[in-house]
Amino acid sequence: MTLAELIPSISALPRADKLQLIQRLAADLVTEEQLEALSGKTVEYWSPHDSFQAAATLDSLLQANPPAS
Repeated sequence: MTLAELIPSISALPRADKLQLIQRLAADLVTEEQLEALSGKTVEYWSPHDSFQAAATLDSLLQANPPAS
């Protein structure tokens, strides 16, 4: 069944059932993401931790433009 076929049925659901559907879909997505995370893939991300260049840049900007008192 395609999404286009499901939409009319979903639209006809009572509000409580729609909320349950949203919860179920969200839980399914979380499970899929957890499985992907456990699959051994390397995920790259940036963190400000140990970003000394960013700290130096911020410091120089603050020294050049001190806050108004």
